Amino acid sequence: MYSRLLLGKYYIEMINTKWQCRISPTLGNGFAGTPNETWGTTDYKDIVLPTVFFGCYGLPDLFAVRQHRGRKAIFWAGTDVTYFINGYWLDDRGEFRLDPKIVGPYLNRYCENWCENDIERIELARFGIDAKVCPSYLGDIKKIRPSYNKSHILKAYISVSGDDFKAYGWDKLDILAKENPKILFYCYGNVKPFQVHERNIILRGRLTQKQMDKEIKKMHYALRLNKHDGFSEIIAKAVMMEHSVISAIKYPFLALGRKGARKWLLQNVNRFPWNSKI
Repeated sequence: MYSRLLLGKYYIEMINTKWQCRISPTLGNGFAGTPNETWGTTDYKDIVLPTVFFGCYGLPDLFAVRQHRGRKAIFWAGTDVTYFINGYWLDDRGEFRLDPKIVGPYLNRYCENWCENDIERIELARFGIDAKVCPSYLGDIKKIRPSYNKSHILKAYISVSGDDFKAYGWDKLDILAKENPKILFYCYGNVKPFQVHERNIILRGRLTQKQMDKEIKKMHYALRLNKHDGFSEIIAKAVMMEHSVISAIKYPFLALGRKGARKWLLQNVNRFPWNSKI
């Protein structure tokens, strides 16, 4: 509950107001849960209550941030950092764009900025945004139990979104499979056909999240070969299942070993100022 004092046409927050969450319309689905379920936020309705803007992909998101009058934070989702760096389009063809060197200092001055790894933090810092780093998982991470089982047949899993095979590192699968013939590589998420040549690569395609979770639970290695990424749910689930993780982005806690990484993530995931469930 909260009370508010009317001051002109705006309000002053008085006591422990819950944060709102505005999700960018550009942000896709497929998460393990919702921000409201995980963080205890509410849908965005009031321009003066504290609000986290989940994703900032273009002008509609930027204008929403600009129009908000209360405390505001941006939670950078991954690819939106790339959109920001390339300049938000002012037209339909990208011939006129906003200079990130101008937008960045503005967002840094008026917003709290959060991201999920050092790659994003460094990229944002180049354009004047001082972002804090914290991994997120939109689901009940405590429900994911360790499931690593020793086996003479080792299995690795990798996923793709939007059939963007190169961005997700699938172009390296044949090489990895040839160099590691005793490992079976299971590939998830593709809708379009993807050609492979090594017999130890198994294309599973796009399954329900429930079915995929059931299958990877029995495996051993998670591959995340994206050079630019947010904190992937693939990595989060693998860490919680105490699987080994091979990631193109370095996460220092992975060096703690399977049990140590799991303990670290439990203690540090979703530690945001807008999370009322901490």
